[in-house]
Order: sequence, then structure tokens, then C-alpha cells
Amino acid sequence: MPPRRSDKPLLTRYPANPILTAADWPYAASTVFDPAATRLADGTTLLLCRVENRKGHSQLTAARSRNGQDDLEVDAEPTLAPDPDNHPEENWGLEETRITYLPELARCAVAYTAYGEGGTVVALAPTSCSPAARQRATTVIPCACIMALPIPVSPWRRAASEN
Repeated sequence: MPPRRSDKPLLTRYPANPILTAADWPYAASTVFDPAATRLADGTTLLLCRVENRKGHSQLTAARSRNGQDDLEVDAEPTLAPDPDNHPEENWGLEETRITYLPELARCAVAYTAYGEGGTVVALAPTSCSPAARQRATTVIPCACIMALPIPVSPWRRAASEN
């Protein structure tokens, strides 16, 4: 017997979209888009938003909400900003974010694309998911090698012991 089809749509657009715009930001921003989302242990929804500054470079800033739709509290400064002195691959910005809460570590795993003079790389950064989390241990994986390289575990352990 074939599965029954429903006349109801699978997904519906939230009527109050967009839930965040550059006008909601506590610092100068040209635009806000492409948020990654995860639910933290306390039930809070964490959005890690790509924020483009007035120079056209992107950083990532967290916004938190109890229901993931409204009353979003935006961090006062970027959660992950390009750090070209320590990570030259980031000097043109951070984009294409993905985030996952890891309950066994009580931390978030953040994957993003870093852009710089040398090209594009995928970076992994563990963070405590708190508004005060600004430090990270980043593992950089050249895009051509993503399928060929195992993801190293040591930066995760190192970052967990630092906080």
C-alpha cells in the first residue's frame, strides 16, 4: 500500500521573518545572514550568524533565544572574528557556518569556511557556546583534502582544557 499523502505543506515559512537584520546588531554591520542553529542543554536556541562588516568581510556572532524565533539576544561583539595574525587563512572573512552542540563535552563544534589570500579552507573550532567564549583552537583542512584526511582530535581536547 503506498504511503498516504497529506495536503498540508511539509514546511511553512515563519510569518515574522526575517527574525534578525543588521538593524538588530549592537555594532556596525552591512548585513546579517546564513545563521547556523543548535539547541543548547538548557533548551536555548543558539544562532551563529554570518555578519558582514562595512568592508565586506564576515565574522560570526551568536544570538540566543528561548524559542528560536523571537526575543533574540545578540552578543555585543563577534563570537568568532577573523584573526589573521594567528590564522592568516581567515584574513578575508569567515562564512558558511555549521554548529552542533556536543552534550558529552558541554561544548559546541563550529565548522566554517575561512577565506584568505591562499584560497578557501574549512576550519573547525570548538567553543564553550557562552557569550564570553572568544578563544578557540582551530584546525584548518584544505578543501581539496576534506575527504582524504581524518579530523584530528587533539584541538578539541586542548580547547576543552583551556576553558
